[in-house]
Amino acid sequence: MTGEPRYVDATATQAGQVLPEGDILSCVVYTKPGMGSEVAAVVGALAGVEVHCGAEIDKLVITIEDVAGQPAAEMLGAPNHIEGVINTILIYHFGGQALASQSPDALAD
Repeated sequence: MTGEPRYVDATATQAGQVLPEGDILSCVVYTKPGMGSEVAAVVGALAGVEVHCGAEIDKLVITIEDVAGQPAAEMLGAPNHIEGVINTILIYHFGGQALASQSPDALAD
């Protein structure tokens, strides 16, 4: 299996929207002053992690997705071990597994 996210059948979601089956976390990673770009390069190389913006202001906006053998929740603390990181804060958690287990009728509500 690749690191690509898995998706549930579009017929199981409201208005045909395709939603990921795994978890997705959105976080802000605060870095030491002037280290945003350096930290962004290291964080972005982690499995399932994507850096979206913020390197220039030392506050990275990242997402972490489940990848094969590596649940997103297990990666949440990984950026804190990178030199130059002050703290990582969870902003949002999308639980795709829970959503995938719901019936189509429950999703329409």
